[in-house]
Amino acid sequence: MGFNVNYENIDPDNPNGFSPLEPGFYHFQVESWEDNEAKEFLLLNFTIVGTEPGKELAIGRKHKESIFYKEKQREWAEKKVNALFIAVGILTIDLVRELKDKKKQMELDFDDIVGKTFVGKLSKGKDKDGNETKYNNLNFDYYTLDSEEAKSVNLNQAVIDNPGTIVGQDSA
Repeated sequence: MGFNVNYENIDPDNPNGFSPLEPGFYHFQVESWEDNEAKEFLLLNFTIVGTEPGKELAIGRKHKESIFYKEKQREWAEKKVNALFIAVGILTIDLVRELKDKKKQMELDFDDIVGKTFVGKLSKGKDKDGNETKYNNLNFDYYTLDSEEAKSVNLNQAVIDNPGTIVGQDSA
């Protein structure tokens, strides 16, 4: 049995690995999450289900994001988590205002975001010295599907209509 090689996915500088996703806007589905309490970080696993025109080869590719929540990074981590929960529609600006007015807290459950989708912008990563890395990350660039940023992305309506179905996982 033979198959055609997709040369677009081969990085000549890293032929045994994978080519990093190009910077730009993508439609992501949350596939799963893990809490590594020992190292104090969340690992979020996403699948690309839609792209900007010309990046369709990225559909089906995986992307991972880590959110470190050690004490010195906790405020940053909370902001990033809030941005993600807003992007997937679990938190709304109106709900945030209501909680603030009533001085109430709301516990966010990461299981609730599995299967949900959002638009994200991948940007060049930076190391601790500020130098660009070859990998890209989302930073705080999470957007709702009806945002201005999402207009450039071909959204996957089938995934939006069936949030309980995780792309790339068997439905056994």
